[in-house]
Amino acid sequence: ACIPCAAGQSSTATGASSQNTCLACPLGSFSPSSGSQFCSGCGQGQYSSGTGGTVCQQCDPGSYQPYTGISSCFQCSSGRYGSSTGGIVCQQCDPGYYQGNQGASSCSSCAAGKYSTGSGGSSSDSCVNCQPGFYSSLPGSQACIPCAVGQYGTATGSQACIPCAAGQYSTATGASSQNTCLACPLGSFSPSSGSSSCSGCGQGRYSSGTGGIVCQQCDP
Repeated sequence: ACIPCAAGQSSTATGASSQNTCLACPLGSFSPSSGSQFCSGCGQGQYSSGTGGTVCQQCDPGSYQPYTGISSCFQCSSGRYGSSTGGIVCQQCDPGYYQGNQGASSCSSCAAGKYSTGSGGSSSDSCVNCQPGFYSSLPGSQACIPCAVGQYGTATGSQACIPCAAGQYSTATGASSQNTCLACPLGSFSPSSGSSSCSGCGQGRYSSGTGGIVCQQCDP
């Protein structure tokens, strides 16, 4: 009987009289069983970094390989990531996220108070501060939200808006100045902060000044 070449080797010779005809599979290929005539190239997302391979390894997260028969994997470039093993391509970081390093398996989120609209952000500089009158309360935002009526924001990079004080109101959205908060007029009141309107005093009550937070009862 003839002796088969070992796994990880191949031979195309017939009538061979020496083990030297069994050749180790080259880089990027493998032979899983003995007696092979040919070695097979590693598939996409795989590699074999040594000769005589019996199996191919999966590319690690953060790396990829779009070609076959390769001995190593490529690292994902900045602005991209690979979350699973055996990657064929890397994904771009979503809007609201970025990645400044190579070989990453995930992206970092823009901080609260910032946002980004484009994919593939490659540094934290791709995250932009919210403008006055706008805010983002959560990390990873794709847009900033305008301050609601009854609120305002004077600073850049805000995570929240400032409510107008009790006794005031505002009907403006996206307000960037406290001046949009107006005092309740005579005969009205606003008992809580962040109001979009003032309520009129009821029957038997009055408010003699502006900026009222309560109404007084008429004297007997």
